Amino acid sequence: MLRSIIIDDQKKSRRVLEELLRTYFPQVEIVAMAESAEEGLLFIQELKPDLIMLDIEMPEQTGFDMLRRLPHIDFDIIFVTAHNQYAVKAFKFSALDYLLKPVDIEELRNAIQKVEAKQQQRSKTSITTQLDSLYAYLNSAQSTSKRIGLTTLDGLVFVETNDIVRIEAE
Repeated sequence: MLRSIIIDDQKKSRRVLEELLRTYFPQVEIVAMAESAEEGLLFIQELKPDLIMLDIEMPEQTGFDMLRRLPHIDFDIIFVTAHNQYAVKAFKFSALDYLLKPVDIEELRNAIQKVEAKQQQRSKTSITTQLDSLYAYLNSAQSTSKRIGLTTLDGLVFVETNDIVRIEAE
């Protein structure tokens, strides 16, 4: 499931994109819709999306201005705009795609497929890194203490068993 935020100052554009995603892409969960860059920033920081679908021309600040305010961009970006002159600039922000309004369903399908492929690659890389860490740890002759490997959002973390006070699972 791709957690997504739509950021566009035009209500009609947000609704059309929402309807397209809900109808044709059930794997995309819309967790929020923002009508301004400022509101979009708040949603991004709070909800940690996998994907944002971002308009460029908005009152007060552009989509580019909003992205510059983020300390790091750890989500994929598809720009959805009525202006074709920003395409090169959009790809400098590592955009996966650049769609012109009105959105063509096939172009949207291709863009979503790019996001899914990138997410799958990230997942494979993360699992490989975790397995490599575990293998290196298990083969290490220097490790005489008792440790347990725990999977976290950041990867594999080893904890001394003597440091464990309580274990709880959900």
